[in-house]
Amino acid sequence: LAYNIEDLQFRYVLEDGTTSENPAVGPDGVAGTDDDRPGDFNLVRQVIVTIKVQATENDEQTNQPATVTLTSTFSTRNLEYDAG
Repeated sequence: LAYNIEDLQFRYVLEDGTTSENPAVGPDGVAGTDDDRPGDFNLVRQVIVTIKVQATENDEQTNQPATVTLTSTFSTRNLEYDAG
């Protein structure tokens, strides 16, 4: 995707306030099994994006490459998933 990206995570905030890395996995928490519920993507109300980037300069105290972590939350107004 880009240079110096160490980590990129997406979490979904559902309408009941809980968070999930994959809203469709169903009760067993495993994607691709019979209990998957793709329609549960319609319960997503916000997406939390976290990205960790290695800076181009070293940290002055540790003399190691510095890292910067940014987290932002986006509302998903008018989003609906078509499980089709």
